[in-house]
Amino acid sequence: MPKPSFYVKTVALLCIIVVPPVVLSEEPAAHLPSVTVFTAKSLPPLIGVDPEHTVFILDGVENELASMRFAYPGSEEAAKKMALERVNSPAFKAFIERIKVSAQALVQAWVMGIEKLPAVLVDDQYVVYGQWDVNAALETIREYRANEMDQ
Repeated sequence: MPKPSFYVKTVALLCIIVVPPVVLSEEPAAHLPSVTVFTAKSLPPLIGVDPEHTVFILDGVENELASMRFAYPGSEEAAKKMALERVNSPAFKAFIERIKVSAQALVQAWVMGIEKLPAVLVDDQYVVYGQWDVNAALETIREYRANEMDQ
């Protein structure tokens, strides 16, 4: 087996000296629930959405497609030209990305069994429908879980 180079020895030494040891706590880390919020742009805005929450807007595909419509310019040739200009524009790539994100949101809602909007889903298990305040929905789920533990 070849001897380690000076560089390898130096890096190993620095790791020993510089990198602080990892201390494992005897107490388990507090469980941070995963929060997913499903809503639509056509609905009133939600209250209490935190940056760490995943938010899916379910009417995004319709809104994006509506933004690409244009009035008929009077001839089929002119309409083709306008359509090609839009498809070849730099903004079209961003448009396609927004469509993908919106379509993924719809699929996610379908997979998770979301039936109504707005919906606040916690840990892919508990859902509260119709609550505009995300913190209130989370409190409802906390109370339900506490009652579930008591039984």
